[in-house]
Amino acid sequence: MTTTTITIQATARTANGKGPAGRVRSGGKVPAIIYGPGEKGRAISVEPKDIRAILHSPLGGNTVVTLTVDGHSQLALLKSFDHDPMTRGVVHADFYSVALDRQITVQVPFVLTGKSKGIANEGGILRQIYRSLPVVTTPDKIPAKIEGDISNLGLGESLHVR
Repeated sequence: MTTTTITIQATARTANGKGPAGRVRSGGKVPAIIYGPGEKGRAISVEPKDIRAILHSPLGGNTVVTLTVDGHSQLALLKSFDHDPMTRGVVHADFYSVALDRQITVQVPFVLTGKSKGIANEGGILRQIYRSLPVVTTPDKIPAKIEGDISNLGLGESLHVR
């Protein structure tokens, strides 16, 4: 079960567009937006270290964070982000507002465990089609990963995920 461990202090932005976003970046912050069902997107700015903290947490982008904007707190997920191709620094982020009683769809890593009999004994090659799977759940129950044991698979056999 996931717990909200990261709290992010954000600042509301009044000006939108390329120029104001560039001024936010030159001030050392990342321009961002927060949106969700039934609410209009709000422009905010956050610290780059906060985005890195989310991405390096055990759940990565599926980490539920408490986003505090001008004294008002709400739960959110880091929906997407853009980075500079040269410096690899984050240049923009999108946060999606969530509620603990509302289901969401997230991509969860799919990890294969074990060594199949077909590879070890028969010289087969493993072909993994999906590296992540869509999961519909509430934000407090997002798994870190889904594991599939392939130890009993022989040549020509497959593991099906539903």
